[in-house]
Amino acid sequence: MSLIGRYFPEAEVTLWPGQLGHGSRELLTKAYPKLKIAEGSLDQPGRPTTLALTQAWSEADLYLSGSGSGFPASNHAVAFQKATGKPVGVFGVSADPISGLEKGREPEGGTLKDLRTKSLKLPANHLPANLRYIIDRSAFFSAAIRSRATT
Repeated sequence: MSLIGRYFPEAEVTLWPGQLGHGSRELLTKAYPKLKIAEGSLDQPGRPTTLALTQAWSEADLYLSGSGSGFPASNHAVAFQKATGKPVGVFGVSADPISGLEKGREPEGGTLKDLRTKSLKLPANHLPANLRYIIDRSAFFSAAIRSRATT
């Protein structure tokens, strides 16, 4: 939010939060007084369930996601892109199919050489369908997996 405010001060930002608890709404609106918040979820076909979210999708020029490790909001990005045809940008997420705590993974990942060797052995279909869809169609995707996904 601070970067958007600094480099694109004319931008109108609407937050579509997963959950705003423990005083986070107050902190956000105090720090970013121009911030709009559109709450809601998606119905079964992937459409917004609230008027505020429907309006936010209609007015948006870009959907920007930074939902964190594993990109848990990929289904939201996909639904937005499919419904509106507008661009989606993904910033600051991870999609590491090699390291982590899941079965068959090394918690620390290994050396860069080891990671490269392992990544080149991944099957083409190792990504979930929603993640693959949005990586292929994103205006930008700031995760290391982008270069692997486009080769």
